[in-house]
Amino acid sequence: MASSALSVIDWSKPSLWISLASIAFNPTAWNIFFPVEYHNKTITRLFGGSTKAGCYFLAIMIFSFGILRDSLYQRALDDQPRQALLPEPFDTLVPAALFIVGQTFVVTSTWALGITGPSSG
Repeated sequence: MASSALSVIDWSKPSLWISLASIAFNPTAWNIFFPVEYHNKTITRLFGGSTKAGCYFLAIMIFSFGILRDSLYQRALDDQPRQALLPEPFDTLVPAALFIVGQTFVVTSTWALGITGPSSG
């Protein structure tokens, strides 16, 4: 199953490689950048010592890079050949259920932690 799924991918499309790079970039950049900010307070100093302003700035950056990553991913998907993996009606129901579960996790964690909660610094 896995080898047949991989054989359908058009590896020659630049959009695929750009998308993969953006997917890898985001967590890598944050895992490098956040400890540096924690120890050096560079962004905090740029915002006049305001940790909340720095946190909101980082939240905007994370959100913006997430939108860019999602856009690049959608472009890569559009450039790939299509193949049905699930029969109807599961081809619609399964992605919808996964979307709802994922958004529930995002919204509830943001609600519980807030924008300036522990995960944002």
